[in-house]
Amino acid sequence: FDHVDWGVRAVGIGLGYVGVGGEVSSDIVMWNVGGLGFINGGEVSGMYGMPFMGLSGIDMKYSMLSLGKLLVGGQAVGLGVGMFDGAGVWSESEYVVGYSRLFMEGKLSAGLALKYMEYKVKLDAAEYNNDPLLSKGGKGVVSGDVGVVYKLNDSMNVGFVVKDVLNPNIALGDEEEKLGMSYLGGISYATGGDVKMIYSVGFMSSDAGTDYSLGLEAWLYGGKIGLRGSYSNFRYALGASYNLEKLRVDYTYAIPSQLTDTSGSHYVG
Repeated sequence: FDHVDWGVRAVGIGLGYVGVGGEVSSDIVMWNVGGLGFINGGEVSGMYGMPFMGLSGIDMKYSMLSLGKLLVGGQAVGLGVGMFDGAGVWSESEYVVGYSRLFMEGKLSAGLALKYMEYKVKLDAAEYNNDPLLSKGGKGVVSGDVGVVYKLNDSMNVGFVVKDVLNPNIALGDEEEKLGMSYLGGISYATGGDVKMIYSVGFMSSDAGTDYSLGLEAWLYGGKIGLRGSYSNFRYALGASYNLEKLRVDYTYAIPSQLTDTSGSHYVG
C-alpha cells in the first residue's frame, strides 16, 4: 500500500505534491488530506494508469476516483477510491474518507483520513500450489492518515503527512505483520506573471527507505495550458494539462529509472 501513483498531476509533479502547490485537486485526499481545506468549491476527479508498458507478461493497471467539497467555516470533505491490479495476480484497493479544516486565518489546513484497505490473491489454487495461506484469498484492514499544509506566504507552501498511523496488521496468517507508518513532506514555491511557475521538492520515508523528488510546473495562457516534469530516485516524469471552463484534462508519461525494457508508464485523468 505504498502507492505514489494516485492522480495524474501528482505523478507528474512528484512527491512535492504533498505541499499542494497551485490549484488543489480532489485527489489530494489520497496523498495529503491536510490539503483539502484549500480546495476551490467542489471537484470530481478520475484517473487511469498503465505502468511499465512494453514489459513482457506485465499488465498492471491503476484507476482512481475522488471527490472533494468545500463546506462552510473553512471545512472540507473528500472521498477517494483507488484500485490497483497486478497482472491478474494481486490486487489492492483503498477507500478513503477525509476531513480538513482551516486554522490560523486560513493559513493552515489540517486534516484526518480514515481508510479501508484490502488486498486479494487472484491466482487459482493450482497456480499457488494449494498453499493454505494464500487460500485465504486476501485481507481487509482499517488505517488512517494525518496531514497538514501551511501557507508560509502567498508564494510558498509546506506540507507534511503521516500515513497509516493505525499500523494495521496485514498478515494473512496468525502471525503479526504491521503496516509501518510512512512520512511524506513537500515544499512548493510559486512565481506569478504571465507564466506561472511552481517549483517543488518532496520526500517519502518508510521502513523500505527514503525517496525524494524535484518537480517543476508551468501554467501558460492564463492557466489554460500546464506543463510539468519531475525527477526522483525511482522515475522521471513529464506531463501536460489543458483547462476548459469546467473541465481539465491531464496526461503524464513516466519512465522508471531502474527498468530498461519498458516504453514507460502512461496516466490519463
